Amino acid sequence: MRENTGVIIKAVMKFLRLFMCETLVKRIMSMVLLALGVENNQITELTGLCDRSVRALKKRVETGEIESLFAVNGGGRKRKLKDVESAIVEEIEKNDYHSRQQIADMILEKYGIKVTLPVIGRLLKNGIKRLKCGSLPAKADVVEQRRFFDTILHPLMKSAKSNDSVLLFMDASHFVMGCDFLGYIYGKVRRFIRTFSGRKRYNVLGALNFVSKKMTTVTNDTYITFSEICELLCEISLEYAGKPIRLVLDNASYQRCFIVADTAALLGIELIYTLLQS
Repeated sequence: MRENTGVIIKAVMKFLRLFMCETLVKRIMSMVLLALGVENNQITELTGLCDRSVRALKKRVETGEIESLFAVNGGGRKRKLKDVESAIVEEIEKNDYHSRQQIADMILEKYGIKVTLPVIGRLLKNGIKRLKCGSLPAKADVVEQRRFFDTILHPLMKSAKSNDSVLLFMDASHFVMGCDFLGYIYGKVRRFIRTFSGRKRYNVLGALNFVSKKMTTVTNDTYITFSEICELLCEISLEYAGKPIRLVLDNASYQRCFIVADTAALLGIELIYTLLQS
């Protein structure tokens, strides 16, 4: 075949798509090429129809079943789900389904429709994604948290935004040297590197400015104790000297001790403890 045959066929198929669906366009073009004696592999390359479909098409043409080739199923499963699709999506949003198979089982049980996993995949394109679950502290009290936000935290946020005070949120992160810092190495096989024990950590105690998002930190490779808390309080006091400072922190025992409370009072820093116990 001539070199520009592929270009011509693609142009014709593009024109036909204005009047009919993709499946029908591929079938018609494949039938024309079959009539011209083009090999199956070339038809697959030119039209995008898979080899199995081309062979089935050729067989139906040879047996005279041409008229049936102009009828497009339209997706039997899709038609079956059309009337209940919104209900299925609502059910998925309402309850917990961890796999496509569970969703397929639910559809069979509730609606009597047996569907394949690829059909479920197409159904989930309606804005539904497989997302990693987030966690809520087991002791969380939603009502009390809302009260804490409305009466304490939100007024502090408004004050910080208007530059009347400084609001910071403090917490610590502990990076395990045995697994957090291995990095990546190019190669054909996975490399294994001798590491520290799981107890060897790099600790970062940080206070995040609610407005500017600036981070003030204290770090070490031992432990975070009241001593590091007091050190960070001193740094915060120097950094925001002359302004009222409010620091939100959790209820860890080493943060509620009298040494931390006395240091904060001496530096003029107001400590706001969250509701959850550590």
